[in-house]
Amino acid sequence: MLNELSNKAHAAAVEKGFYERKRDLPELAMLIITELSEAVEAERKGAKIEAYRQKWACEYNVDDWDANTFAKYDIDMRGTIEEEIADAIIRILDLCGYYGINIDAWVETKMKYNSMRPKKHGKVY
Repeated sequence: MLNELSNKAHAAAVEKGFYERKRDLPELAMLIITELSEAVEAERKGAKIEAYRQKWACEYNVDDWDANTFAKYDIDMRGTIEEEIADAIIRILDLCGYYGINIDAWVETKMKYNSMRPKKHGKVY
């Protein structure tokens, strides 16, 4: 499932011109960090994770968006914690697509490895 989203995210980034030149790992990683920083900054400005936004995201069929849906999103969702988290995930998936990382296999493998590690992986926190 993540591989499919990875391919989709990367294809969208290519289509929007983000790969007109070679990209390197540090640059792509910093873009991910930037999105996470934007989520923190939204929270610092008083944003909260809101249940109505979960409902909004689930109710709108992404295949049926029109100019009104786009405008409503722009007003209600831009700069929210949820949006910035989604942006970070999209950037991670794009990176995986660019480098051909089988993220489905890696997530499953890493979760299995982590399940066999000690509590808190042997650390205080």
